[in-house]
Amino acid sequence: MSQRHRAEAGAAQVRALQNDKRQRQRPAALMAAAAVGALGAGVWVAGADNPWAVGLIALIAALCVAQALGIVLKDGDIFAPPALFMAFTGIFYIIRPLAILNGAPTVVQSYSQADMCVALVMVILSTACFYAGYWLPLGRPLAAKLPVGSPYWSRTRTYVLAAAVLLLSCLAWWLFLRHVGGWLYWMLNLHYGVHHLRAGVGHLYVLSSFGGLAFIVLYAYTLRWKSSPVPLYATAIVSLPILLSLGERGMFIVWVLMAFALYHYLGRRLSWQRAALYVVPLVVVFLAIGIWREQTTGAATGSLLARQSAALQGSLTSFDMLLHIVHSTPAELDYQWGRFIPAFITTPVPRAVFADKLDTIALYVNEHLFGERRGGTLALSLPGEGFVNAGLLGVALWGLLLGGLSRTAYEYLHLYRHNLSAVLLYALWVALLIGFFRGGLTDFPAAMAVVRFAFMAGII
Repeated sequence: MSQRHRAEAGAAQVRALQNDKRQRQRPAALMAAAAVGALGAGVWVAGADNPWAVGLIALIAALCVAQALGIVLKDGDIFAPPALFMAFTGIFYIIRPLAILNGAPTVVQSYSQADMCVALVMVILSTACFYAGYWLPLGRPLAAKLPVGSPYWSRTRTYVLAAAVLLLSCLAWWLFLRHVGGWLYWMLNLHYGVHHLRAGVGHLYVLSSFGGLAFIVLYAYTLRWKSSPVPLYATAIVSLPILLSLGERGMFIVWVLMAFALYHYLGRRLSWQRAALYVVPLVVVFLAIGIWREQTTGAATGSLLARQSAALQGSLTSFDMLLHIVHSTPAELDYQWGRFIPAFITTPVPRAVFADKLDTIALYVNEHLFGERRGGTLALSLPGEGFVNAGLLGVALWGLLLGGLSRTAYEYLHLYRHNLSAVLLYALWVALLIGFFRGGLTDFPAAMAVVRFAFMAGII
């Protein structure tokens, strides 16, 4: 090739790179403009009742937008832990506080404007410590020491494994329905059932959701080796009705997030624009489950839109609980100094086996604040659980720990990018992350999620 041709080829390559950079910068600029516009609208509506709180919310939003821009401009991986953490922060700690400031109903019985500001400062501390833990240079060395499953999956073993897990799920669902009075009675009393009927058979309730695991295993196998989708469709036909009938939106979201992550890494890479389109039908399903569950109380009132809004806000109470904890600790609620951490190990054990097992910290806090055994229905949030355990030191430690674990998981994915087992485990970590963020590191959902993680790690 002549020198002229080499120069032309180099110039063409530079133009292609510049064009690619512009293509990535355009959605980043749109994202920043949309975020700033939405924040400005919220601040304007909130008014000047609590300018300090509004300023802190603006600071949290600035952290989120800066992180989003960095992700979009770098590689656009929307399932990287910083991207997920940024999205969760925006939903739980920007939208929800602005809604409360604008008069949205909240479970907090009493709080001051100072409590609101302290809670938001704790959010900033938790977020900063998460990113500090994430960027510590420890993730890759730790990931390199972790075991990894075989990269070769036989078709027979995969299908038999999926069938066995699906059968286990169906058997658990049948036994569970026998205990609670049948499917029709369960569906007509879903709200009472989720909170009370499943007591004593929670292990069967959780095992019933494992049909989603069978689907996920087949989905990963189908994406990687382009095999026939017929077994996948058959598994979906059996497992999806069970997942929807459980009435627990968190269990449904776990498998949906995993499916999206698998599609992103094994199929076609998702941009944030396409992901936003997929979120719409998921929100509809999410709201439908919540509305039906509230409808079974017999006390549902108002228009469909009002019930949808209530169902959505009921799922975003992590900041409400953080606010309640700030108001009550340590004046009414003592610091626990890790007393409930062992419950993380004992929680998955059925009470029929271990009747005197330690309650979760969420159960303790809900009972103390509301005077009744509400279980983990109102999640404490990551900074809230850290604060109850060890004050601001706990908030920082919980954020650092989750950031470090997230970086290790992401480095594990990149080290074994072509190993289906590693991709599958990282997809589960994506689903775990929202549970840790919303409820803390030792709550019941977190403990049960880790059981799923250990189960999946064992079978692959």
